[in-house]
Amino acid sequence: MKQEEIPTTPYRVFIVEDDPTALTVHRSFIENDERIDVIGHADNKVDAIRMATSLEPDVILMDINLTDKDDQHGIDAAIHLSISLPETKIIMLSGILNEDTVRSTMGLGVAVNYLLKSNPEKLKPAIFDAMNGVNQIDGSVIGFILQDYQETLKSTMITLTKQQLKILELFYRGYTIDEVADALTLEKQSVQNYRQSIAKRCLGWKWRLKRLSTEELAQRAKAMGLF
Repeated sequence: MKQEEIPTTPYRVFIVEDDPTALTVHRSFIENDERIDVIGHADNKVDAIRMATSLEPDVILMDINLTDKDDQHGIDAAIHLSISLPETKIIMLSGILNEDTVRSTMGLGVAVNYLLKSNPEKLKPAIFDAMNGVNQIDGSVIGFILQDYQETLKSTMITLTKQQLKILELFYRGYTIDEVADALTLEKQSVQNYRQSIAKRCLGWKWRLKRLSTEELAQRAKAMGLF
């Protein structure tokens, strides 16, 4: 493991968190260290992007859900800031592990780490690891990623069924999901489920990241020789 470097100036940390209690906890675990300087805080996506762009922090602690709804605005902000501030290290914070959020942040290289809010004691080590170039992703996240990858990998080895092949052929001919449902006398949800399984077969672990149209998905399957 790379030896931790002692910064000549404190690491400048910006926190994005809409829950006052969680914010207080985050601060309590990192502000007692003279090597860390919390330079600001935002509780919504718009302010997070505006303030972080202006302040150019070394590290951003980014909450994923920034309202009472499961809106995942934190992911949108993180993607935006990873482009506008490529040198800033982003650490995602969440109450749960979720495959979509892990893929959309860790999988795309947007974030350097993903921590559960139930483990605030890991915040400070994660900040130091990020700033010292240590690839020390939280163990619970690594286990989750590996399990998710293994399950998705299995799906890439499955031979498509006759029903899936029929659906692919119709997609290739430009049919929409509704039109396929009518043509094959299926429920729309069933066609969507078939589409999901086909996407896993064609795209592997990236199936949620690549938003292909039904026709594009069928063209990819055709190029792979699946039908």
